[in-house]
Amino acid sequence: MTCERCGAEVEDLEQHMKDEHADGAMEDSDLNDEGEYGDEEDEDEE
Repeated sequence: MTCERCGAEVEDLEQHMKDEHADGAMEDSDLNDEGEYGDEEDEDEE
């Protein structure tokens, strides 16, 4: 399968996320309404 964060073709996405992105498996609840991770620097909260 393909990693949504970096586009890498991986056998085990959960393990890839732990190894390469220092978190668990990607889940929809981790995504904002634009389908991106909320911990990126382009947040507009005041």
